Amino acid sequence: MSESRDRNSVQSVEKALGLLVTLGEAQQPLTVAGLAAEAGLSTTAAYRLLRALEKGGAVTRSADTGKYVLGFLAHELASRADPHGHIRLAAAGPMLAVQEQCNGETVGLYVPVNSSEFMCIETLPAKHVIRYMEVLYRPIVVGRGATSRVFLAAMLERYGHNAVLSYLSGLPDHLRPLSAVELAALARETLERGYAYSDSTRIPGLTSLAAPIRGRLGGILGAITLSWPTGRVDMSALPEWGSQLRASAAAITQRVTSA
Repeated sequence: MSESRDRNSVQSVEKALGLLVTLGEAQQPLTVAGLAAEAGLSTTAAYRLLRALEKGGAVTRSADTGKYVLGFLAHELASRADPHGHIRLAAAGPMLAVQEQCNGETVGLYVPVNSSEFMCIETLPAKHVIRYMEVLYRPIVVGRGATSRVFLAAMLERYGHNAVLSYLSGLPDHLRPLSAVELAALARETLERGYAYSDSTRIPGLTSLAAPIRGRLGGILGAITLSWPTGRVDMSALPEWGSQLRASAAAITQRVTSA
């Protein structure tokens, strides 16, 4: 009898792990029925396991849709090693590629710190004497510059237009180069075009392009940014560079979501 219980317990653990792997590989939140079908379980068995996983913080259920996503437990466990190692590894090749394609200029990789700050976790210095070097792991307030517009776009997607306006309206003038309405419009444009542009907005004398990197569930996970001293590059190159940056961001997204 004891051996039978032990065997059933091990099978339950394996099934629960299967649900977590399914959620981790999913491109969107899943219902109980969807998870059960993907994992090869009955809906009743999947629901029972999900309830246990939810109690432990391994999964989270949306009160609005009833769908499940990975909970904070997975992120907390991953952060004990390197919370950004997966995106840094995924970005290595695409960052080198975009630098080679875009005049050897500086390329940076950015991730959010919280809902109102982001930071640079990796940078490739420009192959020129005159260049700007971002300080790694220093929090930057979301407000000015192309990279900020990517994270404003993330805020727009997640919380909606009014939340973005409320956040921007509360910023002091030195952190908000334009009105809240104008910046919200630029965030929307970033989503539509696939990249953002700024000239001497956050760093005087620095022009930047930034494109969003997306995670497994489709949300904006980070940004890849190309920057150079204003005036060094002909403005006619910007559309092509924007397309190349967007392609590099898509390559990082593909690597992150397929890992």
